[in-house]
Parts: sequence; C-alpha cells; structure tokens
Amino acid sequence: MLPFAAVGTGPRTLQARRISYVGLLLTAAIALAIAFVVIQVLVSTQPSPEETASNPTPAAEVSCKYPANFWKDGSGNRRTLEELKEVERHNAEWLSSKHRQGGAADLSGADLSCLDLHDYDLREADLTGTNFSQANLSGANLTGAQGATDEQCPRNPKCMVTNLTGSQLKRARLQSADFTGAMLARSDLTLAVFNDDSQLFDADLNGVVFEPSEPPDAKQLSLADVTYPAKHLWQLTYKQDPKELTHLANQFHNDGRNEQEREIVYAIQHARTRVEINACLPWRDESTLWTGHRYVKIASNCLAASMNTLVFDLSFQYGWNPYRPLYIITAIWLFCGVLYAFIIRTRRRRSAIALVCRREYRDGRTIVRRTRIVHRLPCAVNALDSLSQTFSRELAVWRVALFFSLESALNIGFQEFQFGRWLRLLTTREYDLQAEGWARTIAGTQSLLSLLMLALAVWALFGRPFAS
Repeated sequence: MLPFAAVGTGPRTLQARRISYVGLLLTAAIALAIAFVVIQVLVSTQPSPEETASNPTPAAEVSCKYPANFWKDGSGNRRTLEELKEVERHNAEWLSSKHRQGGAADLSGADLSCLDLHDYDLREADLTGTNFSQANLSGANLTGAQGATDEQCPRNPKCMVTNLTGSQLKRARLQSADFTGAMLARSDLTLAVFNDDSQLFDADLNGVVFEPSEPPDAKQLSLADVTYPAKHLWQLTYKQDPKELTHLANQFHNDGRNEQEREIVYAIQHARTRVEINACLPWRDESTLWTGHRYVKIASNCLAASMNTLVFDLSFQYGWNPYRPLYIITAIWLFCGVLYAFIIRTRRRRSAIALVCRREYRDGRTIVRRTRIVHRLPCAVNALDSLSQTFSRELAVWRVALFFSLESALNIGFQEFQFGRWLRLLTTREYDLQAEGWARTIAGTQSLLSLLMLALAVWALFGRPFAS
C-alpha cells in the first residue's frame, strides 16, 4: 500500500510553497545515490572469459623509428643486421641438412622491434619472449616457430611472451607456428597462412586485422580451433572483406561455442559500423563519398551508423551482451524515479502524478476520484518530531515515485497479458496512478524504451542476432 498518509493528496489549489532544507538535503542525497547506480548500470559490461583469464606479464610496447638498424639478443647485447642474417643463414642450413649442420635460430628474449624482416626465413625458430613490436614480417616464413607456452610462463615469473604488437604479418606463413599467449595486438594478418597445427591459444588479438589467406586445404582448416580461446576476439577487425570473420563465427556456432560466436558477430558489426562512420567524416581517409559530392549517400551512412550504434551496439552489443538491456531497463526505472520524485516534491502545475480511485455502489453508481499526489510538509513543533516527519515523508515521496516508475516500465504486454496490471494486483487497495503533463510524456517514453530493451533481450537470449 502506498504511504498516502505521509505523502498526501490534495486539490489543484496549491498553498504557498515552504522550503524544508533537511528535505532538500535528503532528496539530493537519494538522487545522487540513484544517479551513481544508474551510471554504474549503464557502463557495466558483461566480463568476457578473455579478460578474466590469467595473462603472463607482457613485454612493453616500444616507440621507434622504422626501420631500425640494430637489434639486441636475449642477453641485451647490441647486434648488427648482418649478424641477424647470419642467424637466418645458419637456421636455413640446419633445416636443409635435416638438423645435421648449422644451428636452429634461437632468438628467445631478443629485441627485434621496428626491424624490416620481410621474407625472413625463421622456420622452427625459438621465438619465446621475442619482441617483434612494430616490425615488418610481411611474407616471413614462421612455419613451426615456437612462442611462449602455458607450460613455460607460469613456472617462470620472468617469462615474457612473444610480442608481435603492431607488427605487419601480411602473407606471413604461420603453419604449425605456436604463439600461445603471444601479444598480437593491432597486428595485420592479411593473407597470413595458417593450418590446423597453428596455435593462438590465449593470444591477445586486440585490434588485429583478421583476413587470413585460404591454403589449398582450406576445407579442412578450422580457424575456430586455431583461435580458441584467444583473448579479445570481440576486438578483431577487417579492412576489405569480413568473409573470414564470418567463416570463423560459423565455425564457432557449429562447434557449440556460442560465447565466441557472439564475440565475432560483434566484431564484424562493430567494424562495419566504424567503416560507415569513417565514410561520412570528411577528415577521414575513407570518406571518398565527399569527393564525389554524394551527399545523400553520406547522410544515409551517417544515419545508419548512428542508429546501429545507438540501438544495437550501446544497448546489447549486437547480441553479445544479452543481459545489458535488462540493466538498462533498471537504470531507466531508477532515473525516471528521480524525475517523478522531483515532480511530486516541487508541485509543478503542468505536471503531476494523480491518484485515481474508483468506487462502485450497490445502486449501480460509480464514483471516480482523481486527486494529485503532493508532498506534505512537516507540521510538528518539536524539532525531533519535525526531523522524523521530514525523513518519513521524503522517503514516502521516493516510494511513490519508484513505484510509479516501475509501473510505467512494466506498462507493456499483449491483450490480457499486462505486466503493469499484475503489479497493481499486488497492492492491498484498488487504485491507479496516472501522470499529467510532462510526467505523462516521461512515462510514455519510459514504457517505449523498456519495451524496446525487453525485445532486444529476448532476441539476444533466444535467437542469433546478426548471425549469417
């Protein structure tokens, strides 16, 4: 039962307004607390398994001038590029002689950042902890190369994972390469070649351009097994063609790995929306439409990208976060509760919340009473009693406001299935709360947004949004 004894109802004729400073402080404190909860709810993101997984200590990313003219070995000694070529030559001799001559390339812990290593032959090399940050490995042969593995790093507190942050791996041959736990953030894997023995387990794929090539045995290649369970799958991207990402999502779906499928679908849609946004910004390199003065196409791209971001990305991340719409409904309920509380407390003439009571008599008459709910000021003389009345009546205002906000949020249904009606059946009195003026507009908007969020939540929980 609503605390009408504490809140009170009254006619439209309002008395002169008096200020309760304790009430104002209490109102502000409750509003700030609810605002804090709303902000936490809106920014909350469902944690992914990659973010909560243990991660070895990563090597620090470097900033350098490309291309560098020296490198450092695992002991930190400065070496020339000719010495690196000699390591490559010995490795090639070791491979061609079937491990009888030369020596395997041991570059573990070496710093090869910012080097131009295109077309280098580093097959079966030991690259554990090697720093390739911002190096050019386009066309390099890393077949059978070994990086840091899960068995090595947890037992060695000084272990550094292989760092390929920002490296160019276009057309690199990565068959049977083991880069478990490696850092591949912002690297480019365009036309890189994998096979079923390649391993990116627990690798950091944040911002990786994932457009690998299809080897001759592409029908037997499972990219899902190569990338499962890598970190930050949801931040993969593409430049030209999302075909391989779509293929990866379908493989995850066929394997029953629904979480990974949702992450890849989000990555595809997010990257596509970003391309549309860049196409309609004149200062972006991708905005070629401006040179052709195709303003209708520009406007449609901007509108589509904005709607996709607002309705599908921020709300439930293209289906990856199916519970976020429910969090948003909760946040809207609390936020609108704050607005209704201020409407009740300030006694606005053009906006109010009214109590509607219907009473039926035996003679067939039906009398409907409609009165505004207003905030009642304390009337006690004693300071302690006045303070007690202030707290109780302020809390009563918030109870009414939050109840009406919940009723507006649940004012959805179909025919006899009305959630708001079921909520009213839980009370001990037969009554209805109706809004007037701006409060009515707020309540209608709240109901529409809650219905939209509920539909998105059901779609994400029981369907495959945006999946091909």
